[in-house]
Amino acid sequence: MEKFLIIDIADGGLWFNIFYLLAFLLAFIMLLHQGRKRGYAQLPWLLMVASGWLLFVLGCKLLAYTAEELQTAMATYSLPLSSKMTILGGVLLGMLGLLAGRRWGRLPWSSLDIFAWVLPVCMAIQRLGCFLVGCCHGTVTNVPWAVRYPVNTLPHYHQFERGAIAYGDSISLPVHPSQLYEATAAFMVLLLLLLVRRHVKAPVNLFLSFVLFFASFRFITEFFRDATLAIAGKDQFWGINKVQWGILLFVTLLGLILLYREQRHKNAEGNTAVTEPRPLKQHLLYLLLLVVVFWSLSNWLVLREILVLNIVFLPVIAVAAYELFLAYAQPGFRWQTGALLLLPLLLMSQTIPAVKDSSYLKRYNTLSVGYGTGNYTNSLTFYSTAPDNGGCGGNTSTTYYKQEYNIVGGGFSRTKERKKETFTYGLNMYGGIHTETNLSNAQEDRHTIFGLNPYVAYNRRFYGFGGGFHIGSLLYTIREQEDAITGSQDISATKKVPLFPQAFVRLGPINILFLNLRIAQQFPSALPGMQYQYSIGSGFGIKNGTNLQWGGIGDDGWFLSAHIPVKDRIALESLYLWRKDWSFTNDNTYEFALGLHYRFGHQVRGVLPAGKRIRKKL
Repeated sequence: MEKFLIIDIADGGLWFNIFYLLAFLLAFIMLLHQGRKRGYAQLPWLLMVASGWLLFVLGCKLLAYTAEELQTAMATYSLPLSSKMTILGGVLLGMLGLLAGRRWGRLPWSSLDIFAWVLPVCMAIQRLGCFLVGCCHGTVTNVPWAVRYPVNTLPHYHQFERGAIAYGDSISLPVHPSQLYEATAAFMVLLLLLLVRRHVKAPVNLFLSFVLFFASFRFITEFFRDATLAIAGKDQFWGINKVQWGILLFVTLLGLILLYREQRHKNAEGNTAVTEPRPLKQHLLYLLLLVVVFWSLSNWLVLREILVLNIVFLPVIAVAAYELFLAYAQPGFRWQTGALLLLPLLLMSQTIPAVKDSSYLKRYNTLSVGYGTGNYTNSLTFYSTAPDNGGCGGNTSTTYYKQEYNIVGGGFSRTKERKKETFTYGLNMYGGIHTETNLSNAQEDRHTIFGLNPYVAYNRRFYGFGGGFHIGSLLYTIREQEDAITGSQDISATKKVPLFPQAFVRLGPINILFLNLRIAQQFPSALPGMQYQYSIGSGFGIKNGTNLQWGGIGDDGWFLSAHIPVKDRIALESLYLWRKDWSFTNDNTYEFALGLHYRFGHQVRGVLPAGKRIRKKL
């Protein structure tokens, strides 16, 4: 009996997501480096990247729809939820996004050629994730390098549906590792680009050569892919499926365009027109358009797609805000920027200015009390007949849950301040009641929450970080499609844990502009529903710690938070989170947190005119 490699990964969906995120993260780093290396203006270049990035992600999903699903979408004016993807759709729509972003940013045509080197590397990385989870699998074969997959994978399911394996078979028949073929093809594309780059003279043609080589290799690998994975169906004509016929037509037209552009470039005189850069306000409008598209489709995207889009959108927003801040120093633009900052300033309601004196605050204690509440829905996705395992396709069913909680808490901390740094350590304690309702059968489950939260934090002007942990009777709600499982649906959409990590990282000065990434850091408690937060914030020039932040918790919702110190004694903090309604009942879904912090035991070190130091307690 022949032996074949068995791909039996305990959590293939997790590895798929890891490789998916890794591919996009590496792409962003490479693109950022190449943009700086070529001297492109930072904001137009990042907007071009964001434009192509967004349409690539959307194209991977949109063009994976079947004709029936597209008809349903047009009839209902809504996009059906789906985890299926096709990289062909991503490349096609991504090209349109890059062209639009290049034109808007008035960047040279040669800027598109950068993507010819970046995309093959990232595609190869992503295909490794597909290989581990079993999506995009190949046809049945007996070649020595064939692989087999266990139950709850697409190869096993598709073969069972066709009757190729029996009910009790725990392993699929051997199949072509078509994912590895495509990863190898991506590196072959890079090799071909290296060979032809000296012969390709016209701008953009190197990028078009990448598309041509990629499509050609995809035509070949389609012969080894399982027919059930075909986007346009299983029908064949002369042994070639519809996708391959489309690729043949596309490659022929693209090849003619390449030859025409090369010939035209040779006959051109070579003078390049210089275009004036767009004003900042036009770039901000384009960024707003991209954000609105992202926002409006966020309910349709899954968590990994939300995360990869934020990889590029958060830096773009940060750069745009920084350039806006620089423009604020110019009198001609002061009124425009002031108008943009009017709403945040009104929300801050900061009426008590910080008072400077000659004394230097060294250390103080803080007592805190707080209240948190939430009322929102979430969902848990199950395998119905075909497992997906987090890959590029599959059939699923979903159960919706309503989550309600009320929590009170308190804490004590000790803060030491030096000239350029602040160190805080403390302990929070909280408790409350959580109720979960299964919306399909109205079954309720009540849980008592109790936790202790020791932590430390270190802050300087341009960065800060810290960590800790929560310990006790804890639980957290599962994000949409975080855990797709088999078996009975009579389970909980929450997870009980005795321990949960805490961490935060801040980049940028609080009084100007900063980015924040927090894990389980929210007073009185980030659990059960706000365990992961990312945000962008500003203190609008106020140097006493005042700040306003806008951020999100993945694809589940967006929040606005504020921290307002009142002199050196009292600080107020609040957060309001607009939650996505996964059950589509149009209920008011939200989370809210309020904290009051009282500082006492100040020890102040003063400096006398003669240079002698004194110490006093207030």
